[in-house]
Amino acid sequence: QEQLLSWEFIGENKGLNTLGITNIHQDKVGYFWLATQEGLVRYDGHSFRHFRNVAGDSTSIYSNHVYCVKEDKDGNIWAGLIRGGDSRADR
Repeated sequence: QEQLLSWEFIGENKGLNTLGITNIHQDKVGYFWLATQEGLVRYDGHSFRHFRNVAGDSTSIYSNHVYCVKEDKDGNIWAGLIRGGDSRADR
């Protein structure tokens, strides 16, 4: 049986105001994580939450240039950074 696909454009109209998506990962909770040239972005199916480096804040993501994103067995999100290294978001 042929499966019908329905496509929806998700962009600035829904809050995705970033360029250069390099990787997408869906975690075990169902969130989509987008690695971008402007930080890490989480999409819950309705809205976006942006995680960016904040100068002087050691709890923010280390760099905005994210290359890839994965989840470990404990549910932590790892952002691989373009210039090397990574940042981890604990659940």
